Amino acid sequence: MISKVEWDVITRIACDIVNYTIAEDEIAAGSKRKEILKELNRLRSIHGDEPSIIHIIGVYTRNAKRKLVLFELSYQMLIPNSEYNDSLDVANSAFEFCMEINLIDQVIAWRERVKSLLLKATDRESLDEARRLMDQHAGSEI
Repeated sequence: MISKVEWDVITRIACDIVNYTIAEDEIAAGSKRKEILKELNRLRSIHGDEPSIIHIIGVYTRNAKRKLVLFELSYQMLIPNSEYNDSLDVANSAFEFCMEINLIDQVIAWRERVKSLLLKATDRESLDEARRLMDQHAGSEI
């Protein structure tokens, strides 16, 4: 299991990426993306193919094909274990990425996965997240 200290390192780098992106410093943001991928790959070498690590690598990977492969791999690893929130995060990341690059078939497939997961929401927090995503996706035109 990945420790809080290890995730804190990833979170710090991710915050740096956001800050540099907001400041429109693409060189620094790019450098931090390389750093986060290096750190995630280091964690992967220690902890193995953890779905959460694979998902976050997918988020920061620039290559579209690789990104989709990583999202799919992470999602498939989570589904048998019924890890609802993590599965929803991965499916939503993939859906949003496919919307960005206009992969219509993939948008439809990932949107259906998100919908399917949203229908399984049971606790209050999951229901609130489900409502938020349903509202967000309702405005998504394919």
